[in-house]
Amino acid sequence: MCEDMEDSHSRRFLVIFCARHWRLGWWHFMLLTFLSHYLSCDCQLLALYSEGGASGAVQS
Repeated sequence: MCEDMEDSHSRRFLVIFCARHWRLGWWHFMLLTFLSHYLSCDCQLLALYSEGGASGAVQS
């Protein structure tokens, strides 16, 4: 009886844990999709944003 309760508790924890991480991952995915959609017409800005740190260090 105790083993069954412990198993169901750990299973419930795993479900909650996965749900939270899935929701966080989904939010990041939607944010990236939104940004890429609206920045697709301005690819130079996106390239500068992604390379900004490295190119700035090389030039100076």
